[in-house]
Amino acid sequence: MPRTYDPPLGGLELNIPGKPPSWNAVYRARNSYVYMTKEGKVWKEYVESLSRASARKNFWKPSRADSYLSIDIWVWLSRPMDADNVLKVTLDAVAKGLEVNDKRFLPRVWGMLKCKAGEERLRIVVGEEEP
Repeated sequence: MPRTYDPPLGGLELNIPGKPPSWNAVYRARNSYVYMTKEGKVWKEYVESLSRASARKNFWKPSRADSYLSIDIWVWLSRPMDADNVLKVTLDAVAKGLEVNDKRFLPRVWGMLKCKAGEERLRIVVGEEEP
């Protein structure tokens, strides 16, 4: 059983169905230029829209512009992947959807859990920390 808890008071829970692409599937280099693949762009737009919709539905905004945001993450995958490969594009998209700068994020991965193919998902809990 993964370590889990309810979102902190004033927090926001994001449930993102689907398999996040790995860093290697998101970024490519050509002639010393790094670009995002179509797969990466599709995932980023998807996570951004889910984050924006959840924040609006729950009337969520950080109470302070200078507070840090705890980002607690659980990942269910059918095949193993490094935790840090999941984070970059996903957290960039969450930040954009929530309209905050991701330099405020304090990410913690609580579990990389196994599931059946087609049942991949992420659970992200956003909470506000003291500045």
